[in-house]
Parts: sequence; structure tokens; C-alpha cells
Amino acid sequence: MRLALHLQREAVQHATEKEGDVVIAEFIEREGEADGDSEAYPAYVAAVEAVLAYRRDGSNTWLYVASEAAIGSGKPFAGLSVPDSHDVFICLIEMPLVPAPQTIPLPVGAPASLCLYADYRPNQLDTLVYLCNAGPDALTEVAAVIDTTDMSAFHRATSQAERWAKIHHSQKKRWNSVPPGACVLADTLSHQLWDMVSRHRLTFTDAAGRRRTAETHDLALNACRLAQDPNEVWVAFDLEAA
Repeated sequence: MRLALHLQREAVQHATEKEGDVVIAEFIEREGEADGDSEAYPAYVAAVEAVLAYRRDGSNTWLYVASEAAIGSGKPFAGLSVPDSHDVFICLIEMPLVPAPQTIPLPVGAPASLCLYADYRPNQLDTLVYLCNAGPDALTEVAAVIDTTDMSAFHRATSQAERWAKIHHSQKKRWNSVPPGACVLADTLSHQLWDMVSRHRLTFTDAAGRRRTAETHDLALNACRLAQDPNEVWVAFDLEAA
């Protein structure tokens, strides 16, 4: 979080210097204090009041907001009403994200030898999804195909084939090896686009040299479901018989 704040300060400083402005005050919201209630965002309220105070003196004052929050830092001012544009000028700043960790140690609670883990944190913009090897042996030549489709079309479909007949987006990931006890970054769930469904399919070589396939069940990980039940962060793969 300290790195996220450092990047936000740099983004604001760069924007103000570019416009020839001077920072008169800085307000930092504490992460995860509220969910859409302006009274529970004291820094936001204080910043708006400061802008209004300066504008009443005839000064041309802007409220700079680092809008592209870093991983795990939360969605700033979600659901809050924005003051009338004649009273407060708000400038949203795009900023670089804190690089997502490509590998993490295996978290406690893996339900199977091969599974997905969603690193869910309340109020964040995205959830990082990791492919986890909870088994005793390394997996090699690992290839993942991640397909995404529209949720409404998914629910209207009457068969498995029809559900995935029209894929909205598909991506492929490869790893030379996934050691035992390791998790590699495989996917990202957006909490701004909740109307999408993804499926994850794997092929890999096991310790005996056999080529294996695995697949998660439909709706295994969905941003809407995850937000409703933050404890459902694990999804086991169904392995094809060796």
C-alpha cells in the first residue's frame, strides 16, 4: 500500500507540474473504510470542502484524484455523488499500477492438487487469479486457455456447446514449469465488468511424463459471485483420468 500511495503522489505531482499548478493540500482516504457512503470518506469530504473554500476566494482550484488505483488499493469514491462541476473541478489522473506478483506461495486451504485461487480483497478494482499446484510433483509444459463469454447469453443457452459457441474473448498462457507449492498468475477478474463468465482449461505433463487435461466447471470464478461470497476463493480443476 505504501508503494501505491507513492505512485499516486508521483502521478498528482506530475499532473500539477504539467499544468503549472501548486498543491495546496493532500488528503488520503483509508482503504476499506466504507462502501459508497460519503460520510464514511472523511478525506474525500475534506478535499471537496477545501476546494470550495479556495474557490470562494476567487481562486481557480482543482481536485486531483488518482483514479486508476493500484492492486488491492480499492475503488476510490465508489458510489459517491460528484459535486456540481461549477463548484468543484475534478481531474481524474491515470497512473501506473503496482506490478502484480507473478508467483505467490500456496495459500492455506487448497481443496485439490490442482486449483485456482482468487486473491480477493474488498473494494478492489480487480481480483488476481492464480493457478496453484498443491500436489507433490512439478507440472511441466503447462498451457492454459481462458475463454470469456457474456453472462446473459450463457444463461440463455440450453446446452454446454451452445454456452460457449460464441466466445467474447480468449487468451492463452504458458509456463515451462509450475513447482509444487507454487501459484502462478493466470487471470484477472474485473469488478467493473460483472456480466462476463470465464472457463479455464489446462493441458500439462505430470511427473510420470503423461500429458493430462483439466477444466474448471462453468461459473467457477465470477466477479459478482465472489463479491457476494468472499470466502469462495478456491476452485478445483476436474482432472481427466490418467
